[in-house]
Amino acid sequence: MVVGGYHTGDDGSFMLSNVEVIDLSGASSSCSGTADYPFAQLDPVGAFFGGVPTICGGHKLVNDVEVYNYTDACFVYDVAGDAWLPAAAMKSVRGDAAAVVLDKDTWWIVGGHGGDPNILDSTERRSASGDPKWYYSLPVANKYHCLARADDDHVLMAGGEVPGAAWLFHIPSETWTQMPDLPGA
Repeated sequence: MVVGGYHTGDDGSFMLSNVEVIDLSGASSSCSGTADYPFAQLDPVGAFFGGVPTICGGHKLVNDVEVYNYTDACFVYDVAGDAWLPAAAMKSVRGDAAAVVLDKDTWWIVGGHGGDPNILDSTERRSASGDPKWYYSLPVANKYHCLARADDDHVLMAGGEVPGAAWLFHIPSETWTQMPDLPGA
């Protein structure tokens, strides 16, 4: 699923509110008919719980003007009603963040941009019910980074504000370890 984004063309440049669902089975390249997101935006984070997508944060338009107005808004997609429904807001505004699913009931949103010049080291966990809670801070404030589940016990954060930097979070002990820099940084 691709939500929002940015269009640049002969007709101008602008944020998007459209939603595209990509069929990875190979039967077709995309599915149509999904309701637009509630507002034009870019750089949110998202996760699936029980097959239901949840999208949070990003930058949004204000009075049809493109500004980096970060939001804490979250929405879940109601498949039966083909509508985006409001969910509990994040603990802070953030765009350019990263997220990863920790288990079937929890996902983790980390870092991002909370508005100039505020790069965030804060993180939050969200349950399938949408209840946000502060979680362990990042070892460094970061935006434009990647976050991936390395195995059952570890999450890897790489790149972003510190090119080539890599950190490993050990979930059971809730500790960060700095890794060797990534090659080519």
